[in-house]
Amino acid sequence: MNTTTTNTSPAAPSALVTHPDQVSTPMHDKLLAVADDSHVIGEFLDWLPTRDLHLGTPSEDGERLHFAHPDIEKLLAAFFGIDLGVLEAEKQALLAAQRALNDSATGDTTRSGQ
Repeated sequence: MNTTTTNTSPAAPSALVTHPDQVSTPMHDKLLAVADDSHVIGEFLDWLPTRDLHLGTPSEDGERLHFAHPDIEKLLAAFFGIDLGVLEAEKQALLAAQRALNDSATGDTTRSGQ
């Protein structure tokens, strides 16, 4: 399965983005679409060690197996083609849009440079 993701960040919210609904979130949309499957697979990966089953990688000579301790969030993200960097950029864009909305509702302009 190809897990290569495109490292494109959403544009930072401009003055025209005044509501979180105006922020494009394709990576969040993708995450939402696979959330149920990702949760089940994550639970399964967490369950394996309770049965003395562990993920491992072979040694260079192939004679031994070394326990692998993958970051399950990163492993699942790679499997489902979720770019965590883009996901974080989308979160920041949503937060900035929400702050702008809050500030416009209260007349607060002190955060306009953030």
